Formats: sequence, C-alpha cells, structure tokens
Amino acid sequence: MSGALRKRADVVPFQPRPVTQLTSAEEELVVDVSKDSVTMFTQKHCDTLKRLRILERHPRIYGSLSIMNYNNTEIIPVDKIDCDNAWFDQSVRAIVNPELSSIRDDIENNGFSLCELPPMVMKEKNGTYKLLEGRARYHHLAGFGMKNMIVDVFDHEEEGRAIKFALFMNNQGKPFGKTAILDIKKAIKRLIELGDIPKLGDSVLEIQEMTDCIISCLKDMSCKITASQEGDIVHDAIKNLTGVQQVISFPNGKGSPTPREWLDMYGYKDTREIVYLPISNMVER
Repeated sequence: MSGALRKRADVVPFQPRPVTQLTSAEEELVVDVSKDSVTMFTQKHCDTLKRLRILERHPRIYGSLSIMNYNNTEIIPVDKIDCDNAWFDQSVRAIVNPELSSIRDDIENNGFSLCELPPMVMKEKNGTYKLLEGRARYHHLAGFGMKNMIVDVFDHEEEGRAIKFALFMNNQGKPFGKTAILDIKKAIKRLIELGDIPKLGDSVLEIQEMTDCIISCLKDMSCKITASQEGDIVHDAIKNLTGVQQVISFPNGKGSPTPREWLDMYGYKDTREIVYLPISNMVER
C-alpha cells in the first residue's frame, strides 16, 4: 500500500448526522411546555403516559407492596393541587432540592417527558389534592404557564402514612448512603408527634420496642442509609422519645465538644494505670 493510500485509510470520512427534528412517533413522547402556545396537557398525553408505563414494575408504588392505594392517573387543574400546605410541607423536606435548576433546564430544553413517572398527589375529601411527589416539576410547569398536570392519584391516608410514602419516593434513584439525613430526621420527628412512633418509657424493653418501630418506619421510607447513619437517626429519635441521650456521636472524631474534651469535662482523666481512648464502633467503606 502506498503512502498516499495509507494516509487516506486513516481518515474517518463520516461525521455524525445532525438531528434537526424528532420523528412524529418520538414527538408524541414529549410535551414542549416551554412554548407559549402550550398551556394544557391533553387526554392523549395522559393516555400516552399510561401506555408507556408498566405498573407491575413498581409494586412498592402501585402494587401490593405500597403503603398507599393507587387510584388512577388523571389530568388535574393546577389550582386544585395543594403544594405549599402547612399540613404536609412536601414530605417534610428539611432541605431544598439541590437539583431544582437542572430540573427546570431539562424541562425547558427537552420538554416534559411522558416516559417518566408523573407527579403524585393524594385526593382529599374536599376535592383538592395534596402533593406527595414532584414539587419541583409542579412549580416549573406552573411557571411555564401550564394550567393542568398529569398526576398519579392516591386515595386519602393519614398524614403519617403519606409522609412515609413521600420520603420513599424522594429516596428513589439515590445512591446508597446519599439519602438526605436531615429530611429523614425531620420525618421521624413528625411521626413521633403524630403518634405513629409511640412514646413508651425508658426501660430496656420499651426502648427496644420504640427502636423496632423507628427501624420499621425507615424501611417503609426505603432509606438507603448506612448502619452508622441508621444508628444516628435511631438514637436521635430515642432521645426525642425519652428525653435521655443514650449515645453521644462524634462524626469523624469531631464535634463540639470533641471526644477528648468530653472526657475531660466529665472527669475521665488519664492516670498511670488507666488511659481513656475514644474509639469508633464501626468503620464503613
């Protein structure tokens, strides 16, 4: 092979074909809600979403493993959805969703996808709907001027059950150990206030019973937490229930006071015979 031919063989002659528009079938899967002319979802949009979704793939949301009863997927007027209510405060979130801006950018640039699970609401007896999941999408869709939304409707339940379901949905898709601990602690605190986690007493058996109840709630919320994170949440809740701090935590050996300062405060002084060494009960990798 000549040098000229060898050089030509090394050249890649093809460039990726630019895509200027979606096919008609692909366009049906996305609603361009950023357009001024698009202000409402249609029944066709709703039917498309329901056709693409397989309920059986989500037994903990729609099936026998769910703690909420799924009713239907419907188009609901935005003004009938209660998003900023003091009663619920969207899964008692303690922190703001760090992905709010990226969610908005995605909807604005790529449209509202009918291939994903929609926002979820709980139907109230007065005809309104309390938002369980999808607060960011609710605000962005309303901001784009949408007058209605496609939502999954669940039957009315007590606040405690709704909180656990909302936290479960919030934890979906998050890597193990990356769950928002402050959200979980706030939810557990609210469940204690509601009586879903009962206040018993400070005996060994009573503390164990309360601990089991707390762990059961964490499982309902599908909290992807490490063993030490679970222990921190449980001990914090037991302190709330009994008024007694059973365990003092020093994350990464830090805190105020530090472990060494705490030992000094309570008279644990090193001697020639005894040396106090703060140690960790667990090392996670």
